[in-house]
Amino acid sequence: MRKIENDTALDITGTSLKGYVRTTLAELTEVFGAPTYDEPSSDNKVNTEWTLLIDDVLVTVYNWKTGETPTGLYDWHVGGHDSSAEELVQDCIEQHRTVFAD
Repeated sequence: MRKIENDTALDITGTSLKGYVRTTLAELTEVFGAPTYDEPSSDNKVNTEWTLLIDDVLVTVYNWKTGETPTGLYDWHVGGHDSSAEELVQDCIEQHRTVFAD
């Protein structure tokens, strides 16, 4: 299992979109815990966001300009400093699906 930290103290300055993960709000919450932020951003572009450290790699998972938090299947945005962010999020979700598929 990967080491996952979900914390408001993580500095996400300089992160940017690196890819997408197709999943639901419920599955993200099962994998990463409650969203780090669940109030709309001041510009109303993001409603729900996880700021994570996965195996010491900074990652963000968030909705973008949807007006409200998507609850069904959605292509959640994955941010970070490089493409490893998307790979780590995908891997965490795949591990979760494998465990619960049995």
